[in-house]
Amino acid sequence: MNRRGADAPLVGLDDELEATLGIDRLARMELMLRIESAFRVRMSETLVQQAVTPRDLLDALDVSQPRETSVPCAMPAKPLAAGAVEIPSKAQTLLDVPDRAMCS
Repeated sequence: MNRRGADAPLVGLDDELEATLGIDRLARMELMLRIESAFRVRMSETLVQQAVTPRDLLDALDVSQPRETSVPCAMPAKPLAAGAVEIPSKAQTLLDVPDRAMCS
């Protein structure tokens, strides 16, 4: 359930961020900050703003630059190699993807 008490729809990698998921430019920036924190990276703001789908955000994450910060779960000391983490194809929210991929 989401915070409003209703079941949240599953999010697919090819769902449209704005049209389907209702994620506007401001919400993208918040999402980007959360992804950066979860993965200890700096993402391209331009790539995030140009993203149409969660898959595009994943691609932006893939080319992001590592940074050193603390994270709420155990993370590897080095950036992950491509394909090193199995990215879930469905999640309750976009914020669940880092949790399911890295913190499970």
